[in-house]
Amino acid sequence: MKIMPPIYVDTLQIAAHWMPALINGDYSGLSDQDESNLDCWFDEYKDSGAFYTFNVSENTDLAIDTVTCLLADCYTVQVFEV
Repeated sequence: MKIMPPIYVDTLQIAAHWMPALINGDYSGLSDQDESNLDCWFDEYKDSGAFYTFNVSENTDLAIDTVTCLLADCYTVQVFEV
């Protein structure tokens, strides 16, 4: 069986405070409203049934957060479908 490499999907600017929830599923630092906002955005973003992996930059930059469309301290995140 041949294993296919991840397929590049997108590059996003995502605020630093979303990273634990997005990467590790750790929502403990988010309010209920923030959790709802992230889940709503990700449900609309992802393809049904797709699994994603992320390549996150080492440094942050001031940019427009993809999730909230607000200026924030963001990581550049490359999204891959696996």
